[in-house]
Amino acid sequence: MKRLTASVLFGVCMFFFACTEKGTGTAASNDYKAMADSMLKTNREMYRAIESGDSATISKHIAADAIDHAGGPSGEDLKGDGIVRMLTGLHNDIDNLKFEVLEEAANENHVFALVHMTGTTNKAVWGMPAGRKMDSRSIDLIKINNGKMTDHWAFFEMAEVMKMMGTGKPAETIIDTAR
Repeated sequence: MKRLTASVLFGVCMFFFACTEKGTGTAASNDYKAMADSMLKTNREMYRAIESGDSATISKHIAADAIDHAGGPSGEDLKGDGIVRMLTGLHNDIDNLKFEVLEEAANENHVFALVHMTGTTNKAVWGMPAGRKMDSRSIDLIKINNGKMTDHWAFFEMAEVMKMMGTGKPAETIIDTAR
């Protein structure tokens, strides 16, 4: 009987431990949901800050050693303050800049967002001439560490990018003709 009681007690303890520590219990699930919701809210706040050129908000959410692997206008990785300057500058370079979050998700360390970006360049920027209408979708992947964005990757549909740059040709055509 003592073995059965000890086994049942052990089982009950393991059940409560699993529910609170591994995320299957209500408290842990609520904490995870709150964390994910907070990360998604911050990401949407970043898009609004980029639209308005709000460098204080952008800077607040980006780690000093962050890396934007999607690169700057010349394709180089941007870091820290360079990311803040580039994102703030988009507001100045693109009239009516808008980001519409179509889909989003978050886990412990990452935010994923399918984003529709529109606007019109007011000068030559990002390989596009002035007056070019922008209309593209991208997937943004942002890594979060200690509440700050530390890494960013963006994935674009190349046909849309080439069209916006004025070539009007899909990337495969350009690659084929270069051979």
